[in-house]
Amino acid sequence: MTEIKPDKVPDASRISVHLSSDGLIAFVTVTPGPAVGRTEFEAAVAKSGIAVGLDAEFSESLVSAIADPEFACKDEIVARGRAAEPGQDARLELTFAQGIQPGHIREDGSFDYYDRELLKPVSCGDCLGTIHPEVPGRSGLTVDGTTIPVPSVKGLSLQLLHGVELGADNTIRALRDGVVLYRPGQNLDVVDHHEHQGPVDLHSGNLHMQGSLVVRGEVRRPFSVSATGDVDIAGSVESSCVRAGGNLVVRGGVRGGVGGALYADGDITIRHAESAVVHSGGVLSLQESVNCEVVASRVRVAGRFRGGSATAEDQIMVKEAGARHGTDTQLVAGEPLELPISEAQRLIAAQKSKRGAERMGGRGTDRAKGGKLGRVRLELDGVNIRRLVERAKRRLELLETASIQVHLAYPGVCVRIGESQLTLTEAVRFTRFVLDPESSTLQSERFTP
Repeated sequence: MTEIKPDKVPDASRISVHLSSDGLIAFVTVTPGPAVGRTEFEAAVAKSGIAVGLDAEFSESLVSAIADPEFACKDEIVARGRAAEPGQDARLELTFAQGIQPGHIREDGSFDYYDRELLKPVSCGDCLGTIHPEVPGRSGLTVDGTTIPVPSVKGLSLQLLHGVELGADNTIRALRDGVVLYRPGQNLDVVDHHEHQGPVDLHSGNLHMQGSLVVRGEVRRPFSVSATGDVDIAGSVESSCVRAGGNLVVRGGVRGGVGGALYADGDITIRHAESAVVHSGGVLSLQESVNCEVVASRVRVAGRFRGGSATAEDQIMVKEAGARHGTDTQLVAGEPLELPISEAQRLIAAQKSKRGAERMGGRGTDRAKGGKLGRVRLELDGVNIRRLVERAKRRLELLETASIQVHLAYPGVCVRIGESQLTLTEAVRFTRFVLDPESSTLQSERFTP
């Protein structure tokens, strides 16, 4: 009877294969020994557990080489897996700096500690940021066929509120003028009304915004506050500049100083002011004023107005003007006014036009200098002439209705309407001053309070 022998087991002892610690690379080492071939090589590969990523070209060259008993190699790469590729979470790239800033470097190289960007003013259509969508990752694979998982990616957790919109290009834009309201991971909005809790000081820096602003504290020296809409200040204002495109209310006192002034295109309401400059395009209402320069369409002082000057387009009404000891106090009516903010913007625009023309002319010939710059100067002169003519017409109209009314005015108070003025030599009570259109002289009349 013939004995059946089992198949001969390939001798792959001279071939060893091992994997890297992460399982992504397989290395082969061959030592000198008996000649072997494909069968022994495949047995060594199978024993190592390689299932994917075998380098076919290298394997073929190795199979040929191990037929040589003298051939040897050490830690040659025979297979590679696929590393995992982590994805990217969705993210928001903002165009503005988050939070309060330490300040800014001025053009002259000095550091401005006052403008700290607590508020982020923007205009309708401004880009606030770009959303970068999540990018899924790709799992990896070790050479033994084991899957290497990757974490799932996260979308952006952000609610866009009514003041912003997301465009097709993934940019977020403002839908109105205002300030940015951003809560990371929660929501993003542009609001046209903001309430600042606390004082305006070194912690907050200057506050500037599009829209209306409420300050629940005082404005300290030398910080500034401005808004294109209404401004309401719960505390006092000390040697600071406050500008409002609408109405301005200061519920505390106002103390002037170097660089300190209040401007509003609308009405201004103040309890009391001392050594302050106050310009209103509407009605200026004061409880008491000491040594102030006030300008408005109408001036109403419910208490005392001592020292300084009050100038109005239409009417001045003062309960008590001047002081017993003869403090110099001026009351002027019938003077056309410019809206404070609008006039500032006009002057800035004129200066920009002139500087631009000078730069253009400076790069060209003398003809260019005389051409562009000359035309700009003529245009500016023409605008100024038209404004002067309009102002003169407006002045004539105002003189017909302008009046100054005092419950009590002490000696030393100067009353002027148009070119006609009168300095009181004695106290007067319940008196209204108007301009007689025929004689162009001041007339006084009594009134009943």
